[in-house]
Amino acid sequence: MAQLSTNDYWGSSEVPQIPMLGEYYPGGLNIAACVIASGSTAGVPTATSDGAADFMIDTVCEIDIFNIEGGSDTDADAGGVFIVSAIPIVVTAFTATVNIQLGDCNDSDGWAAEAAIGATSTDYGITNGADTSDFTYNHLGGVYYGSSSGNMKLVVDTADPAAGRLDVYVQYFVCRRTGTCN
Repeated sequence: MAQLSTNDYWGSSEVPQIPMLGEYYPGGLNIAACVIASGSTAGVPTATSDGAADFMIDTVCEIDIFNIEGGSDTDADAGGVFIVSAIPIVVTAFTATVNIQLGDCNDSDGWAAEAAIGATSTDYGITNGADTSDFTYNHLGGVYYGSSSGNMKLVVDTADPAAGRLDVYVQYFVCRRTGTCN
């Protein structure tokens, strides 16, 4: 079972949101980060350095790591979110045979397929995924979440993680209905 830890960065034990609360009129490219580490269901990390992780996982699971807020019918100018890229970085290798995918509610590995993440080896960047099919959304130029909301999902399968840490960085623009994203 995945355990959501309370993290001071997000200020609550809720699933992190893109855009963050109150972030409807920022300028430029925004970056959100999420740390997923092996740990107990009681929120105790396997490695003490992972104590500030957003999620602790100790079993095969599928978890929402970001809630993506689309446009609003009540706010005339809220036009959704355009996610440019999602970059998974394995900081600490996971247990042998652990596979991880990064996707959303439409495609479980749309942001990064298992081969691209390479969860059982340390990887500082997108070097395993030379094949564009491993990073479908990134190679398409991103995904626009317009009037509907969605979730960025992490799927851990094949084996229970007894060790490991994955950092996920998401680059995004907040869009306005006036036709601009900034």
